[in-house]
Amino acid sequence: MIDDDNEYGLKLEIMTVRVPEGTMDRISSVLYGGELRSVFIRVAVEAELLRREKAARKRAASPRTSELAVA
Repeated sequence: MIDDDNEYGLKLEIMTVRVPEGTMDRISSVLYGGELRSVFIRVAVEAELLRREKAARKRAASPRTSELAVA
């Protein structure tokens, strides 16, 4: 499902996620001013995706990884 109605002009997919009890309160306690919890989560997910994609590219470019895959 795509959410076209957002203040950032982004095409957003809607996702329901379950988190451990207390996580929402922890997030709320570290928000800046009027920051929305959904924005915090979106930014955190994007940062983690970028980190993992970078690591995957690094592994794929590593000659050692290629040698191990062939062996």
